[in-house]
Amino acid sequence: MEGENTEKHGSSETVEPEEARRLLGSNEATAIDIRDDEKWREGRLPGARHCPEGDVGEALEQIDEDQKVIVACEDGEESARVAEQIRENGRDAVVLAGGMEAWRSDDQPMQPSRDPDEDAKV
Repeated sequence: MEGENTEKHGSSETVEPEEARRLLGSNEATAIDIRDDEKWREGRLPGARHCPEGDVGEALEQIDEDQKVIVACEDGEESARVAEQIRENGRDAVVLAGGMEAWRSDDQPMQPSRDPDEDAKV
């Protein structure tokens, strides 16, 4: 079910930060963050799993198949490609529109990360 802030741009479905927050808070979605370790340590979506691009398959094995997957990167560009790969494997995946830049500028809550190996890395 698409929320009012979910849009389709070309082959990439996106979700605006406010809608992403609602989906995460209602446990309808799980976020994966494909940014590098340094960006991950600066802060992340609450409850997000750190998933460098090469580990996406492993991350998906640990996420319920009925969960929407929100893919986040810094600006939304890299996550579009990853979300498309996830959809090609039959999963529901969307891109965080504008990435973490948009999340921060929308004053959405951030979860600090000390060490990517200590957090929810898969």
